[in-house]
Amino acid sequence: MREVTTEDCVSALVKAKGGSPSDWKRRSKKKQGDDIVRTFENVKTGETVDVVEKFGQIVFGPGAALRTFSVKVSKEELAGIIAYHWSKTDYFGHYFGGEPKKGMSAVRFIDETSFDGGKGLTPQVSGDLSVVQFDTENVEWHKKDAYGDFGEVAGFNTTPGGLTYLGVTAGGDWESPLLFILYWDGIQLRGYVPTDGNTWNTDTKTAYGSAQEVMDDEDKAEDAENKNAKKRFGVDDYRNAEPDAKKILADIDANIKFVMGDSAPLKGVNDIDWNAIEEIVKEEEANEKEFQKNQAARKSCDDPACSCRVITVGSAPAPARPAPQPVVISVNPDDIVKELVEAQQFLKGLDIAVGELRQDVLSNQPGVKSRAVGLRDGVLKQIVAKLVKATLAIEHMA
Repeated sequence: MREVTTEDCVSALVKAKGGSPSDWKRRSKKKQGDDIVRTFENVKTGETVDVVEKFGQIVFGPGAALRTFSVKVSKEELAGIIAYHWSKTDYFGHYFGGEPKKGMSAVRFIDETSFDGGKGLTPQVSGDLSVVQFDTENVEWHKKDAYGDFGEVAGFNTTPGGLTYLGVTAGGDWESPLLFILYWDGIQLRGYVPTDGNTWNTDTKTAYGSAQEVMDDEDKAEDAENKNAKKRFGVDDYRNAEPDAKKILADIDANIKFVMGDSAPLKGVNDIDWNAIEEIVKEEEANEKEFQKNQAARKSCDDPACSCRVITVGSAPAPARPAPQPVVISVNPDDIVKELVEAQQFLKGLDIAVGELRQDVLSNQPGVKSRAVGLRDGVLKQIVAKLVKATLAIEHMA
């Protein structure tokens, strides 16, 4: 995670309070519990403001809102905004599991296109969520499917303060799930990881189970996990930490406040490029037909009930020699081919993600390290698993 700098604080002050960067001068910096407090003075007006660095995020003054939003949208509008931005990402189309069709609701569209939670929806969302290092190997956002005890705050909700958000639960197989949210601030989509009641390590700024990613010693990492869980949730083992939905909702409501301000036009399902989506669907259908055709060509066996592949060993026989006999492999190859095809799909996604990371490095975007670690521990892990399964199956052919 990129460290918050004085320049970051000045930029936030100019956006929130006005003036130019040269107007704001830092007068002091101190540690206050887990937070870092910098005091700035506007040399023209004499106004002083405490800027608090709270878990890698910027807060103005004691009890001030972490974020603001200038437009109140409905759940349907937010779903449409998310659907539109999701359709514009480079990841879109690589993990189709359904049949997106023009005219369907935004929520249905999200479901039909294997929405991965939106961690990479926009550079801004990626930067917002990089405050905490966590994996999106497992993602659920419907209340009934949410991981852990996040039911009340998962899915589309509206806070008492009027903020409509999508609560998403996520985590790798080795991690305790946490919850993050997506919301519209009036200008752009934002991401936010609540702190209070949310199951992540506020000392290492990682999901529980991933402290070893920022610590060299695995045993010390687990001790750090347990120490943080004891401090925050009163349990000796971080694996037993349970989220508190009421505290999470209170955190969201307290830290993202409505303030009248500028707004940008809303884009929803009707703004999606359906021609492009139809082309993707056609491509997927063509790939599936080709796959089935190849499968049918491979299936051959003396036993009609058996689906086996016949592999001929050797090249075409010389005229003076008898043709080599085929070797019949009595193993159904469907699972092997499936694993290899899925590994190939993961590789396509990895290629896109690496390209994006390269651009982010060149443009000095925040959160690059966190996303790179996510690729290493998430996508690459899945690719290796697929290839290992296929290899083992091939080795056990008889």
